[in-house]
Amino acid sequence: MKHVYIFNTSVRGAYYGIGTYIKQLVDVLRRTAYNVTVVNIIYQDIEFDICLKDSIRYISIPAPIIPKKRLNNEGFEKSIPFILYPYVAPNEQNIFHLNYMGDKYLAQYLRSLFTGCSIILTVHYTDWSLSLSGNRSLLRQILRKEGKELDLRSQTILSNLAQEKELLAICDKVVAISRHSYRDLIQIHKVDKRKITLINNALKRSRITSDEKREKTRKKLLIAPNEIILLFVGRLDIVKGLDLLINTVKHLIKRYPDLRLIVAGEGDFSKYLSASSPLWTQITFTGFLSPKSLQELYTIADIGIIPSLHEEFGYVAIEMMNHKIPIIANNTTGLSELIDDGINGFKVHIHSRQTTCKELVDKIIYLIENPDIRKNIGEKARNKLNSHYNIRFFEKQMLALYNSL
Repeated sequence: MKHVYIFNTSVRGAYYGIGTYIKQLVDVLRRTAYNVTVVNIIYQDIEFDICLKDSIRYISIPAPIIPKKRLNNEGFEKSIPFILYPYVAPNEQNIFHLNYMGDKYLAQYLRSLFTGCSIILTVHYTDWSLSLSGNRSLLRQILRKEGKELDLRSQTILSNLAQEKELLAICDKVVAISRHSYRDLIQIHKVDKRKITLINNALKRSRITSDEKREKTRKKLLIAPNEIILLFVGRLDIVKGLDLLINTVKHLIKRYPDLRLIVAGEGDFSKYLSASSPLWTQITFTGFLSPKSLQELYTIADIGIIPSLHEEFGYVAIEMMNHKIPIIANNTTGLSELIDDGINGFKVHIHSRQTTCKELVDKIIYLIENPDIRKNIGEKARNKLNSHYNIRFFEKQMLALYNSL
């Protein structure tokens, strides 16, 4: 029997895109003969725990109590394979599926302890792309200076890049979630392309929400009939471009007093609340939402805005496509692959030092003024999801990858 161990680390991405990815992967594997275990690492405020839920075993390993030290350090990662040892079948095929680029030591000790195991890594993001907002030209500048005097940020980027390369070398297979990611793995991390499999993220199609249910949900959430809802979903983080979006709404509100921006996600509330002044009644911060509550926001949204400076793929985009929401997104990295400009959404060009974007303002105005076009673009977005990011494709490719090991 094949055993699959899916690792989930409680870094910031695990609560958002990576968490969604793991749920999708578990749903796929639940219907197979694989014996599946989800290993949750560094979950704060819990004790070691094992439970079985819907035929999936969950093992939760809490962080050690070491004040003022990084939790995902070498010592802690060394201990994880030994903690898992009693729960791993030693004489059967074991596949360890990692989802975090900081897991070099974990991969090393899994390899040394479990002879004959296979290790897969899905690359959800890289350190350099987050630090530099996916700007390859800046990375090339740093790489050209390697060995010379560098500032602390550049040194950290090079150090982490070296560790990522070591992790990728340990793994048997690497999953790229976008063409952008696939290209970077070959060109920047120097991974042999025969080792890489491109498997786009995917979603199950949700039921189409009726107009009646949409209006009922708007009433429940105290949204006036004439309000136009712009929706942002994601971390309150500089890389997500929220500061620029708030400035854009400030510009638009003079022309459209019934406009409302809803910001769904966690982060530095004090910074963005301050930036929203004096529009606190028209910019709503929800904090982190349950999947059910987030689905309600997708139901009522008129336009989805994704101004991220970098996305390796962009789960939020396909979630919005799933709900027929017309999207305006930054034409950057993995996001650019999801949208066919002017057909199933709009691309705009946002750069890291911009505080406003006329192109974004113009596209929002265009969609506000043209509700029929808004509806048509939303329909085509849903069609794109079904033709490119359907869970059936993900299932077929992922099972083929596991079966190849």
